[in-house]
Amino acid sequence: MKKYPDIRLIQLKSLTRFIFFMLYIPIVLQGNPVISEPVFPTQFDSIIVFYHAELGNGSLEGTDDTLYAHTGVITDKSSGPSDWKYVVTPWPGEGPDANQAKNRLERLDTNLYKLVIGYPSPYYEVPEEEQILKLAFVFRNQDGTLVGRDSEDKDIFLPLYEAGLTSVLIEPEDRDKFGHPDRNPLFLNSSDTLSVRFTAAALGVDADSLVVLRNGKRLFFTVQDTLNMQYPVSTTWKGRNLIQCVSLSAEGISDTLSFTLFVDPVPHMITKPSEIRNGVYSLDAGSALFSLMAPNKRFVYLLGDFNDWKVNDAYLMNKSIEGDKTWFWLPVNSLTPGMEYAYQYLVDGKIRVADPYAVKILDEGGDPYIPEAIYPNLKPYPKGKTEHIVSVFEPFQDMYEWQHENYSVSPQTEWVIYELLVRDFLEDRSYTSLIDSLSYLKKLGVNAIQLMPVIEFGGNDSWGYNPTFFFAPDKAYGTGNDLKAFIDSCHGSGIAVILDIVLNHAFGDCPFVRLYNEGDFGAPLPESPWFNVSAPHPMSVGYDFNHESPFTKELMKEITAYWIEEYHVDGYRFDLSKGFTQTYSGDDVGAWSRYDQSRIDILNEYASHIRSVKPDAALILEHFADNDEEKTLAHNGFMLWGNMNGPYSQAAMSWLTNSDFSYGYFRNRGWWAMNLVTFMESHDEPWIMYKNLQYGNCMETYCIRDTVTALKRMELSATFFLTLPGPKMIWQFGELGYDRELPEEEGRTEAKPVLWHYLKNTNRVKLFNVYKNLLKLRKDYPLFRNSETTVSIYTPDQVPDRRLKLSSPEMNAVILGNFGMNEHQSWPEFHHTGSWYEFFSGDTLSVDDTGMTLTLQPGEYRLYTDQKLFIPDTTLPVSLRSQPGHENIFRLVDLYPNPFNAEITVHLTLPDSAPLSIQFISITGKTVGEFYLPAVRKGIYSRTFNLGHLPSGVYLVNISQNQHNTTRKLVLLK
Repeated sequence: MKKYPDIRLIQLKSLTRFIFFMLYIPIVLQGNPVISEPVFPTQFDSIIVFYHAELGNGSLEGTDDTLYAHTGVITDKSSGPSDWKYVVTPWPGEGPDANQAKNRLERLDTNLYKLVIGYPSPYYEVPEEEQILKLAFVFRNQDGTLVGRDSEDKDIFLPLYEAGLTSVLIEPEDRDKFGHPDRNPLFLNSSDTLSVRFTAAALGVDADSLVVLRNGKRLFFTVQDTLNMQYPVSTTWKGRNLIQCVSLSAEGISDTLSFTLFVDPVPHMITKPSEIRNGVYSLDAGSALFSLMAPNKRFVYLLGDFNDWKVNDAYLMNKSIEGDKTWFWLPVNSLTPGMEYAYQYLVDGKIRVADPYAVKILDEGGDPYIPEAIYPNLKPYPKGKTEHIVSVFEPFQDMYEWQHENYSVSPQTEWVIYELLVRDFLEDRSYTSLIDSLSYLKKLGVNAIQLMPVIEFGGNDSWGYNPTFFFAPDKAYGTGNDLKAFIDSCHGSGIAVILDIVLNHAFGDCPFVRLYNEGDFGAPLPESPWFNVSAPHPMSVGYDFNHESPFTKELMKEITAYWIEEYHVDGYRFDLSKGFTQTYSGDDVGAWSRYDQSRIDILNEYASHIRSVKPDAALILEHFADNDEEKTLAHNGFMLWGNMNGPYSQAAMSWLTNSDFSYGYFRNRGWWAMNLVTFMESHDEPWIMYKNLQYGNCMETYCIRDTVTALKRMELSATFFLTLPGPKMIWQFGELGYDRELPEEEGRTEAKPVLWHYLKNTNRVKLFNVYKNLLKLRKDYPLFRNSETTVSIYTPDQVPDRRLKLSSPEMNAVILGNFGMNEHQSWPEFHHTGSWYEFFSGDTLSVDDTGMTLTLQPGEYRLYTDQKLFIPDTTLPVSLRSQPGHENIFRLVDLYPNPFNAEITVHLTLPDSAPLSIQFISITGKTVGEFYLPAVRKGIYSRTFNLGHLPSGVYLVNISQNQHNTTRKLVLLK
């Protein structure tokens, strides 16, 4: 007899499903701001997506802007669970047509939006043979400045289901995200309760019952469409448990979803061998020892390539407690020498963290954007097996063979330091090309290079003051051996290398932060051994180190010793060294700057340790504290930054208030040690040439805003700056008159144009030669660098006539300059009568009266000595070997200014003589300006466009020639 279904049971199940659907939506939305219609969509359903902007990271909550979906798919051809494919539109600024009707959201309520996908395969243009596993989303405003992601600030995924029966685990969530239950187990104590909530996606079948099994034995059962279980954990569960969530259908179909549960992991308590140190190191040909010092943590599992990233009791690390330190350590065998292994620590079953002492890391988000030419054969991130940054270890890695181990630094009081940001100095941003630049820098005459931070920082595009891993060089500029080769080459050229190092703070990706913090990347917790919960002083960024903690002190000593021993650096410039204090000053900068003996003691302790490793190490402080503290530190052997940007800028622009140079000389600060490193420009100060062009004094007969005049004013300033005894610092391209803006806030740390084409400008080369010849003076004649030189400075405010007098038993010099706007009578106050020789012109001046005056035109300068010196070299500077090749590639060198008011200049290098197309496009995709140039010669090309007729807003410029194409974002501000 044919059996018919019970219509009442069908009606009951339909009602139950409807009720569940209404309950399921808030359950899903707890972790995901997206739901769909249907709730369990398949690849063959017409899908509508609903986005709740107040959920997830909430960054789009309440916005009035039009919102768009940036969306793609994860398919069976994706390399991992987060490998997007078939992205519908580009990101704003990375290509045209980012904002289309196809990806525009429809607002249904204040924070509720709808996106009609329809059938996903045609919407995303996925080939028929490829299976879509998940839809991937982030949501954004029109220009992409606000981005909505999930509650952990990650991509949002909507899974697609297959017809039939699928178990859907709601709690505990994310157990299956790494492709195997043992890669993301749940950890509980025997006193805890196991909470399980799951349902069944029944598509074309009827769900009959749901079952939870532990190690094959039933724990819970229901005939409802959703299961909620609270089950007490027993001591008999200790160890590894397999939990299975089984859905059964009336048709006899089943689906099982599993996760692993670990209960009460207890590491072996073993006394730590004395030779164990922080990090990982090779033991013999096939084994290594991994160690992590993490006070008050319960247990740690080692994860990595060697165990397929699965939690395994064989990799539960041994534990040792020594006083207030807790060590976790484990030897690992069967490793292959020369093979790289990625690894992490899983701490207390919750924190996935890379080795804090890693010398190399892999970053899933940043590594794909590092060019193969910069970092060849970079090991791929273990996609789909873990998350967050992972560390890398290579047993018995080949050692770098140093060529100049016997290099000794020149006296640091004689240093001329060149501050350099690799990212903004070379177009390819590589240490290899940086080696090629040494001939240029040596020709200039510098004897020390200060590298802006190259220790691993967040992302690939940064100033570097957001450090994350203190023992790893950032891969954005090349390999560790590339950095060593650069330092080795510097030493071979007689140039010292100083690392700009950030020890005041760290950021959320730093493992020292993540071991004791809120969430994945939040603020430090009170139990952190290294960090303050909040900084005791103003102007701190990131998370503030507690430099009175013995843990922090030990770490600082390890870091500073490591880079000297491993990379042969010659010293450090300590960023924000005034922050090395626990003295509370709140928001009072004045109180923070006052004499602080505890801060001096901390710095002296670090200096003592560093000098025990390298006695002649240079220690430069960005301190800017009250003079009494700086004097104490200078007399203890520290060098201190002396910011003279203000006075030299004012004088160069001929605004003669606040323009006295006197404080740039160490004796005028009451110091007996010549440890003041003065600078006119740095990475942190507005560049003077830009200020000359924008704000310089201007009259009809003499205008500093004229480029040639502005460059002459730079020569004038440099003559007074570089002849004053004491160590100096030059910001990169300052010797060529770098004239780009350094914004106060937004865009301040963004990449700046690399302008080696300055070398083709005669007036800029003249400035270079002034620098070069003045630095040769310093090198050849002790008068200009000796602490015993008698110095008289006449550079008071409001006086256009400026004078430096340098005196010694061997030679005397007088430097004169007219910083005014009109012709001026200058009094040299020569030391004696007789013959004086003007350095730049070679002219001889017979002085019969030391009270004589000389007429100087505005901007004119002269350098007189009572000995005849070498003839200044006016040959062209050498350029980078790689530089000529730059003109043979299609490259957008610069858009200037940006933001712009009406006119914007496009500067290109073109590899071909061919037609050129330049389009200006609104954010909505409309072409608002189009220029087609049928015959453009290859090489350097510049053109200025006036877009003043357009309204303020964000625009794109798209430039194409033959097969080459590039797009950049512009901001028009009126």
